[in-house]
Amino acid sequence: MAEQNKRLATTPNGGTGAPLRTSVRLVFRTVLAYYLPVMTKCRLYPFPVESLIDHPDAIALPAAGFGILMRLFLHFWLTRCQPLPGADHELRGIGRVHLPTWCRWKAIVLKILEDIRPQLEAYYALRESRRAALSIGAHTTNAKRRAKALQSSLRAQDS
Repeated sequence: MAEQNKRLATTPNGGTGAPLRTSVRLVFRTVLAYYLPVMTKCRLYPFPVESLIDHPDAIALPAAGFGILMRLFLHFWLTRCQPLPGADHELRGIGRVHLPTWCRWKAIVLKILEDIRPQLEAYYALRESRRAALSIGAHTTNAKRRAKALQSSLRAQDS
C-alpha cells in the first residue's frame, strides 16, 4: 500500500511534484512579468446592476441565457458603452456560447440589452461628466495655488 501511494505521489518525470510546481510557478511569473506592463488597467465606474435585476425577462432566463447576457453586458460596460458588434459570430464569441444555445437565446438576450442600454449609457455619461467636473475643479484649484505661490515669491523678492 505504501509503495502504491508513493507511485501516486510522483510526477511523470519521477520527481515528487515539488520541482514541477516550482517550474510552473517560475514560468507563470515570467509570463506575468512579460505581459503585465503591456496590459494597462483602466479605472472603471461601479457596475450598475439595478436595471438588470429589475428586468423581468432577465430574471426569467436560465443559467445559459443569463450567462450570455452577463458577458455581453460586461463587454458593453468594459468598452465604455461602445456599440456591440453586429455580426452574430462576434456576439457569440463575446458571449462564449455555441451556435445552438445562441440561436435559442439570441432574441431574448438582445431585447434585454436594448431595454437596458439607454439606462447604462445615461449612467455612464453622468459619471463621465462628474469626473470631468472634478478634473476641472482640481486644475482650477492648482492654478490658484500656483498663482498665489508665485505672487508671494515675487513679494519676497521685492522686499
